[in-house]
Amino acid sequence: MAGAVSAGAYTAGVIDYLLETLELWQQAKDKNRKLGEKHPDYDHSVPMHDVLLEVVSGASAGGITGSLAAISLLEGIQVRTDQTYYNPSNKLYDCWVNMADEADQDTFSKLMQDDDLVDGNIKSLLNTNPLHVIANKALTFQQLKAFPKYVASDLDLILTVSNLRGLKYKVKFEYDTGTVITNHGGFFRYRFKNKKLKSGVPPKDDQLFFVLDLEKEEERNGKKRNTHIEYLKTATLSTGAFPIGLEAQKNKIHKDYLERYKTHLFENSEGVTSVEPKLNEDGLFEFDSIDGGLINNEPFGYTMKTLKEKDLNAVEEERFAVIMVNPFPNYEKEELDFEFDNYIGTIAKRMFGALRNQAMFKQDEIINALDDSKGTRFLIAPTRKDAENNKADFPIACGALEGFSGFLDHSFRDHDYALGRKNCQDFLMYWFRVNEKSIEYKFGTEVHPEAKKRFSYHPLINGVFDTQKKFFPIIPDMRVLQASTRTFNIEKYGEQVKLEYRPTFPKINRLVFNKKHKKEILNRIKLVCRNILPNHLLASFLFFLVWWIWLKSAAYNKIESVIFKDLKKHGLLED
Repeated sequence: MAGAVSAGAYTAGVIDYLLETLELWQQAKDKNRKLGEKHPDYDHSVPMHDVLLEVVSGASAGGITGSLAAISLLEGIQVRTDQTYYNPSNKLYDCWVNMADEADQDTFSKLMQDDDLVDGNIKSLLNTNPLHVIANKALTFQQLKAFPKYVASDLDLILTVSNLRGLKYKVKFEYDTGTVITNHGGFFRYRFKNKKLKSGVPPKDDQLFFVLDLEKEEERNGKKRNTHIEYLKTATLSTGAFPIGLEAQKNKIHKDYLERYKTHLFENSEGVTSVEPKLNEDGLFEFDSIDGGLINNEPFGYTMKTLKEKDLNAVEEERFAVIMVNPFPNYEKEELDFEFDNYIGTIAKRMFGALRNQAMFKQDEIINALDDSKGTRFLIAPTRKDAENNKADFPIACGALEGFSGFLDHSFRDHDYALGRKNCQDFLMYWFRVNEKSIEYKFGTEVHPEAKKRFSYHPLINGVFDTQKKFFPIIPDMRVLQASTRTFNIEKYGEQVKLEYRPTFPKINRLVFNKKHKKEILNRIKLVCRNILPNHLLASFLFFLVWWIWLKSAAYNKIESVIFKDLKKHGLLED
């Protein structure tokens, strides 16, 4: 799951529908197995093959959604037959759509507050205290269960992170002491305690993960707390800590993990030695971290490497699939004619763009990710049709303002969550598939003719059905009665099972927004500017003089122009 800032609401909708569909299918299979194939109520239209979720990986918003998915699976997926995705117990919806909203104050207003100041020290442009509230709410649970049957008991949760302190390594050269290189990209890799997995750092030197025990409480300073929940919370906030906009996080990792990480970085580590970092009093390595998407926004390579480590045979035999959920896929665009411009502002802008692109171009990970054959890589990206049934240029509401627009209004996030569910429904029905001829090899078993009748379909190419090919879904959706005619089980699941594209886009009113938020935004700007300046009397006097004469109106006019220009471009502003 790629980084997406507030468009993580879309990713959360996708994952919500995916997990719910897996749960529905598992329940149908369990019922069949309990009845036995000879029982008159046995449903032969239910495909009886199995899939296993092995790895969940994510960067930034995708990483946050990954953590929520893992917790949701441990709590047990609640299937709602009326398809009301806004159930209060649904952590994915509650955290990504409701966020920190309350009856008297919405999330955006809370992001503008000043209660994040400690000794006058401002940590980010936005107040991140509401995010801590959301994280605490997400990591509060009554009782955890074992993973369901469609999830590997040793499920890996991988969250990318940008380590600002960095890990240093010395590369030896002949007749020289060597040179030091620093790595700032990294990841947290977690598994969850069960009967076979003990908590903490695993015993084998080649095992690069940490086993979380989310139920074990320790007493410290007279209070009971679960340090492993704190690890997961901090890691989750770290992967989503958008640089400068959101607060950086302080992390701690075990020393043994550092040495194992070197082996991960350098497959041939001969001639490379770790520069021993200073550890804290508990023997842990501390570092400050920000958004995992800064260096690795699409952790495809980590996912593939982990899959190969866990089940190399399945990978080599192509009995696996990797699904990427990306609200902002980088589609190929026609390159504009090159124009040389040595203006300092242009050079600075292009320099940061080049650094960002080069950080994303990790050749070893690209080779690792692409080292497989056709039919194993799948993408879920936003698609929305407008009132004329044409694909919308801007499908998601949280896509404006570089992905920050979702923080402005609840309706934007709700729209994108619903669209994620709709896109996932279509994906599972028509795109996540195998050729009927490959079913027995891919699934390890053939499917019953009744299941084929229910779920198989001819692909639609340029508006015409290709009758020479027939496909079957890898994960069948039990809500579907007949895939080829696109009919659903209305009697059991209600009219809501026919998810709509919601062609009417949510919009906000400029006057209403200004009346509600202008004062809050101005207070936050004043707060940020004042805390950047030196803390003495003359600086304070000059600042307030400039603020009231010029900066107050100029700053808001600029911010207002940027916000509403981009909202209008994306079709999110009322006329």
